[in-house]
Amino acid sequence: MTDTPPPTTPAAIISLHLDEGLRVVDIAARTALSEDRIRTLMRNRGITLRRRKRSCVPPEDRVRAEDLAQAYTQGASIRMLAQQTGRSYGYIRRTLERAGVQLRARGSRRLGR
Repeated sequence: MTDTPPPTTPAAIISLHLDEGLRVVDIAARTALSEDRIRTLMRNRGITLRRRKRSCVPPEDRVRAEDLAQAYTQGASIRMLAQQTGRSYGYIRRTLERAGVQLRARGSRRLGR
């Protein structure tokens, strides 16, 4: 019995994605082609791929929007939250805005004043 070589023709690779529902990473493992090569091949043939979502922050280090919102509504400033969490002022502000928190005017009363 002879081992069949993995499919490496563009048609075979596209079939793995469209017909068998394999992800790019799975096709790469099966064909020994790089993920970038497979993505390029698919894009060149008009196949739209979902954007990769990667977070450089491990789950245990992520700041929960609910926790930030609660601390902010209890009087903590954005700058104070940024210092406590090690995140930037802009990150805290955007997270609060996305959570639907009504931001205070600059210089408003805060904790400890």
